[in-house]
Amino acid sequence: MSRPRSFIVGVLGVVSVMLLVQIITYLVAADAGVPRTLDGLVPPASRCPELLASGNWLEALTPAQREAVEARLRSRFAKIYLDELDIPASSRVYGSNGGDVVWLVDLKGVCDFQWFVDTAGPFWFRAVYSTNMGLQFHGSARITYVWLVFIWVELHADIGWHA
Repeated sequence: MSRPRSFIVGVLGVVSVMLLVQIITYLVAADAGVPRTLDGLVPPASRCPELLASGNWLEALTPAQREAVEARLRSRFAKIYLDELDIPASSRVYGSNGGDVVWLVDLKGVCDFQWFVDTAGPFWFRAVYSTNMGLQFHGSARITYVWLVFIWVELHADIGWHA
């Protein structure tokens, strides 16, 4: 009788320790790990050497996350623009109807990228990504991540690319 009881106590002890490690690592490292989820979704620098981080998604991040994201983007791209108006006129391609109406059609050598946390809870978050890599490539994704001991792990993704 004591053998099954000691087995159950041992299993409960191991599960308790694993849960404690999960909670501690989440509290200590999860916030800093969020920017790493961008690595596989940011457009390749070979496609566009410059990046437009459009919208106000950087402002929604915590100061530590924003600093980490900006450092990751600066290490990959030659120039980071925070507003479309900061991009030199020579990189903008406009279209026209032949009259007074003019619109931006493309950004030469500049990809547009947005990211924001849509929903979050303890040990998980869902983020929405979108990118525009010129006239031919537009993509978006809604990805759910869960915290698994030391890293964010992709749990589910709804990805859409338009070529």
